Amino acid sequence: MHYDLEMLLRGAWKAPSAQDLQKEIADLSEAEKDTIRKVVDHIVISGMHDLLFALQEEADSEGSIRVLVDKSEVAKNSDGIHGEIFGDEGWIARFSEYKK
Repeated sequence: MHYDLEMLLRGAWKAPSAQDLQKEIADLSEAEKDTIRKVVDHIVISGMHDLLFALQEEADSEGSIRVLVDKSEVAKNSDGIHGEIFGDEGWIARFSEYKK
């Protein structure tokens, strides 16, 4: 996702569907582009958290949504999977190419 955003901010996409947006972005200052990066980062992290929170709630209430890895329900292997993305040892710090 961040790769896509950086390509868009640089005006590097060749796809016709990206051209109008890239033209609008081209005149933004670096400070404005940094604000866009922060907004997108916030939206993606919030979306990840909300999805994982919903999976945790489903697991805790024996709901119908399950995510299985090697036949093991991932949310049941955690006491709060939605929090595992945060912190120095969280998923973002460990796996993201685009750390804050």
